[in-house]
Amino acid sequence: MDRAAALGVRDRTFLREQREHLAAQWEQTTFALGETVLHGDAHMENLLMTSGGRWAFVDPEAVRVGPPEWDPTLSALYYECGWFTEHGYATSAETYGYDVRLGSAWPALRQIRMLRMTLWLAQSADTDAQRQRQLTHRLITLRDGSAPAGWTGF
Repeated sequence: MDRAAALGVRDRTFLREQREHLAAQWEQTTFALGETVLHGDAHMENLLMTSGGRWAFVDPEAVRVGPPEWDPTLSALYYECGWFTEHGYATSAETYGYDVRLGSAWPALRQIRMLRMTLWLAQSADTDAQRQRQLTHRLITLRDGSAPAGWTGF
């Protein structure tokens, strides 16, 4: 957040408050699936097919132990953004063996992921007008509760 030149003081304050609120919410969240090793950034661009025909995740920099609900949250949010089709998301959830949207942790996970997606975008929005417009839109929708309506991917 501190390195994101595209963020003004008001936005930084809002995002810090969101981060603090979500950190407290995380502490109160109950995860149904226990803990396991997570990829941490599980999305389609980090999934490649090996020469042997198996799917494998790459980009393991965020691997850690935590609640298994974390990894499929990104796919569920991509579906909400309209970046995955209904069939694509259903296949993803079926393959994972769990639809994270049905668990009690979903509201907290969803909000945390949206905050992270916004902060990721903020890091590169200062030199790109399209990204700046999308960042402004994300901040508006986070504030008014309509997120992720109208979010675009990069």
